[in-house]
Amino acid sequence: MIKKKALEPLIATILLIVVAVILVTIVLAWGKNFSTSSLDKTSDLTNDSCSAATIALSNCDYNSTTGGVTFYLKNTSTTHSFPADDFVLNVINSDDATAADLDNDSGAGFTTVALTPGQTIIKSHTSTVTGKTKVNISVRSTTCPGIATAELRYCQ
Repeated sequence: MIKKKALEPLIATILLIVVAVILVTIVLAWGKNFSTSSLDKTSDLTNDSCSAATIALSNCDYNSTTGGVTFYLKNTSTTHSFPADDFVLNVINSDDATAADLDNDSGAGFTTVALTPGQTIIKSHTSTVTGKTKVNISVRSTTCPGIATAELRYCQ
């Protein structure tokens, strides 16, 4: 009597390995496509928001009697616009520090909706720092605090 086997054990093992390799290849290809597209979307979000956000301060004038500070704030970015209420001002000396939201400061009449690329505004602020001959001022954006910051030392 002749016994017929459906498959030899060696052929069955080879087929199982081939099927496993094909399945792993399909899963890896899908995973690579999924992760690449997700990273591209994330990169677009981070590049658009703050990468070009830069500001500069100049022409600082400090009145030691009243604590008044006047300076120019310029958006040096070529593409990024800042909303009017986006900045925080710090007037600093060795003894005291004060912070004020520029939008709430009525000194210079900050009426624009946004600080557009290349635009310069003159800003005034009355600080609690008085009686000093020199102060340092710094302005930073609240939406891009790590990138859009500027400082002037020894404003007098």
